[in-house]
Amino acid sequence: MIGVDIPIADLQKDFENKPGNSFLFNQNEKVFVAKNKQLLDPSVDHSPVINAHKQNGDYKFFEYGLKGQERLGICANIYDYRVCSTESAEIINKPIMQIALTQAIVVIIMIVLSIAVLYFIVSRYLSPLEKIQTGLNSFFDFINHKTKDSAMIDVKSNDEFGAMAKAI
Repeated sequence: MIGVDIPIADLQKDFENKPGNSFLFNQNEKVFVAKNKQLLDPSVDHSPVINAHKQNGDYKFFEYGLKGQERLGICANIYDYRVCSTESAEIINKPIMQIALTQAIVVIIMIVLSIAVLYFIVSRYLSPLEKIQTGLNSFFDFINHKTKDSAMIDVKSNDEFGAMAKAI
């Protein structure tokens, strides 16, 4: 078995460079390394974090309350030590809400653009119907002796509407 001795001062410097609020418990559940040095004070109650970790297990996110504020955390037991990282739920949720708002705006814009494009496509494909309707009205006016002649239906497309116009 190989052991490595890392001075606590070096470990403390390493934790200070980590994101979030990270800290390390010893076997007696006392914090001995922390990014926030106020957590090193033995009078600080760490039981909410310890209890939440015991309930949820290693590498599982958990929620807990601290001074009326919701916090999120994750812990893991590594050998005889417990490493935890916690952060205010507000700090974590703020960028999530910004991304959700941005995504909702993008979706709304895409829906509006899609509806506009579909409207123009459908209008273009259904435009021969107006000419057919005008031609049919003229034809029935001729049959009912309202007019003396019937106008030709001028639809030049090669689709179903063009075939109907030629047949009429």
